[in-house]
Amino acid sequence: MPAPDGTVPLDNVAARFARACRRAEVDHLFVGGFAVVAWGQPRTTSDIDTLLRYGEEDVARLVGALADEDLETSTRDLRAALTDGSHVSVFTEDPILTVDIKPALDASEVEQIQDGVEVQLDEGPVSVAPPADTVVFKVLFGSEQDLQDARSILARQGDRLDRERLGALASRHGVGDEVDQILAEVEAALEEDGGSPTGR
Repeated sequence: MPAPDGTVPLDNVAARFARACRRAEVDHLFVGGFAVVAWGQPRTTSDIDTLLRYGEEDVARLVGALADEDLETSTRDLRAALTDGSHVSVFTEDPILTVDIKPALDASEVEQIQDGVEVQLDEGPVSVAPPADTVVFKVLFGSEQDLQDARSILARQGDRLDRERLGALASRHGVGDEVDQILAEVEAALEEDGGSPTGR
């Protein structure tokens, strides 16, 4: 339910979106800024990025399930995205906050969804991209905000991070040296501060 100022909490929208996907029998994965919030530092975002595995036969069922959660999207756009790979917006009660759907169209994106980690929110479970995956893609995108997001995840996850997965993914995507450098910087900063990372 929206707050008096019209805003809706990210967790509320994410839980409702995940419920709709389960009802529609469509696999989902939260990526991008929402994954950073789950594994790194809290930050604001005006959209929730998701990866969905769905086909033409699922579209009507998915649109209906989203509508049951007061989330609105376009049947036509969902169908078009299966062909052209475009992103699809899902609108919430909050005029600023949207959910962004990208269809999983190749084997690597399907694998990402399969490797999702279940995170329990107050209003239900959601599937989120693992910390290591999120770090690698943030480094791959490479903006200052992306790199800050990667640092926050590395700092917060600490020894809980799957270093083997991180290294393998970074090498596969050609950012092994960059990830190693950022990891070394984060570890040096933590050692200098005498702090230890904390997380979920």
